[in-house]
Amino acid sequence: MPQCNSEALRVRVRRATKSHEPVSFSEGTSALSVSTDIKSVSGSFPIWPEYNKDLRYCEEIERKWEKCVVVGDLHFPTMNVRAYQKMVIDNSDADALVLLGDGPDTDRLSYWGAERPSLALREELLGFRDVLAWTLGYIKEIYWIEGNHEHRAKMMWDNVVPDDLKMMVKPPSIADFVIDPNEYLEEIAIEYVPLKGVEYLDEFQVIINNVLFVHPSQVRRVPLSVAVERFLAMWGWGYKIDGLLYNHSHWADGVKVVDGKYQQIRDRSFLLNIKEAKSILTQIEKLLVTQRNILIIENGCMCHLQQYSKENRKMIPRPGVVGYSVLYFDKGKLNIERSRFVNLA
Repeated sequence: MPQCNSEALRVRVRRATKSHEPVSFSEGTSALSVSTDIKSVSGSFPIWPEYNKDLRYCEEIERKWEKCVVVGDLHFPTMNVRAYQKMVIDNSDADALVLLGDGPDTDRLSYWGAERPSLALREELLGFRDVLAWTLGYIKEIYWIEGNHEHRAKMMWDNVVPDDLKMMVKPPSIADFVIDPNEYLEEIAIEYVPLKGVEYLDEFQVIINNVLFVHPSQVRRVPLSVAVERFLAMWGWGYKIDGLLYNHSHWADGVKVVDGKYQQIRDRSFLLNIKEAKSILTQIEKLLVTQRNILIIENGCMCHLQQYSKENRKMIPRPGVVGYSVLYFDKGKLNIERSRFVNLA
């Protein structure tokens, strides 16, 4: 039975989201209002996390999975609870769930968090713990990959703690608190049971069964052409991956190559400009030359529209595509033809 029932989860989220009402677009606002400007892809790959010292290092893990669900950008407490519950219940036969970064929003740790009502970090993390506990009632393994919102605690540590103290004490971990709050809370009314089945990977990216899971952090949006270039670069570095899934921008995009033919996975609300379209086709031609079946997905989000601050600290709505991916494996190898992105919009 689930460790936290559906209605209890909804109540907890409603209580936590009093100051986080979903944002609606004003009339005339479209997906194109989000800038897609990026740095040149030559020499600098925005698809790769900026915090890594060695860009070429990536941990490789093998798991005996037949099916896994991939979701990211929940941004609890602004997460889309009903969509998330539907995803979990519809895929309760999955061997694992890969949480691809930005599980909790950690708004209190942001540089603009002081400018608006914000949920206390302790309550936010305990609420997100309820989400994971409920999920484990259906899917027994969760692999949680660090995103830029989980990384905020480490960034604060680097900014405020003297170097000599950093050598003696390790940086705080958002995930450690979520998995076992007892080590962090001095006065608690109840003793929490540590979550079993949750593994936290704090390197922003990991390869599981020849699929690269990554949470970029440098830019607002990573065009598909840049993702394809990153895929090809991984091959050049000796990683024989079959798939690349990434979260961060809240968009949905991707390409699937099967038996020499390609299919683009695109959300109907996102329009390409001509320059980017040509760039994508050029990169896809490079994929076809490899003569391999390949899957690349920009994995949407699982949250309501949010407000983010630009350089002028003006609050603007951030659009996104609510959805997730389902990956299938045959004897440990990715079945690209069956694997897909599920759009819940």
